Amino acid sequence: MAERSSNHVRNLLLAGLSDTMYRSLSRDLEPVDARVGDFVAREFEPTEWAYFPEGAVMSMIRILEDGSMIEVGVVGFEGVVGVQALAEKVQQPYRVVVQHPGAALRMPIRRLREEFRRGGKFQEVLLGFSTNLLMQVAQTAACNRLHTLDQRLARWLLMMADRAASSDGLKLTQEFLSHMLGTRIAGVNEAVASLTESGLVKHGRGSIDIIDRHGLELAACECYAFVKNLANPTS
Repeated sequence: MAERSSNHVRNLLLAGLSDTMYRSLSRDLEPVDARVGDFVAREFEPTEWAYFPEGAVMSMIRILEDGSMIEVGVVGFEGVVGVQALAEKVQQPYRVVVQHPGAALRMPIRRLREEFRRGGKFQEVLLGFSTNLLMQVAQTAACNRLHTLDQRLARWLLMMADRAASSDGLKLTQEFLSHMLGTRIAGVNEAVASLTESGLVKHGRGSIDIIDRHGLELAACECYAFVKNLANPTS
């Protein structure tokens, strides 16, 4: 990968580096095809790799003792998965699963730590993303507690669409959405039906297409705009 420059990398963190710095890192960056359902990190287990998504989208999921789960954060081409492992003694409590397939670059955590400790631009972009991710997790917690399921679903679909490389619609099921939103399948069915009846989305077997993005943004809660402005992944 040494022949690539930062100008040809879709991940925004890597693209923000100088060509010289990127080429230095590229020797330890391995391209992978992330598939839906792949686990790239498990809760309370050592993390071996950091992932820089280019087309893939990955969810940070909190699983409770009774087996219930909810998404607390999402990372696409604006960020990196595994940044929590920079603190060697901190165990990250999230499971990270691929929710949209696509390309990613991965780097051994030991190399991520080495480069971070050197300081400079790479440390700066990782610290900036860590701050944004923390703010996203906090905002998502507030959203899950205070906003309606219709608003939360609209927010989630927009966040996914911003990060998904494909324009073929979002491939997902109501069961999957119920896990991401931490609610019953029946509630998800009602929310999908509500957005469909409003003419904002089109629902097919195992997929949802956004057909009125502006309307969906109006239907979403304030959390979507807040999180989008943290990194502006569509720019």
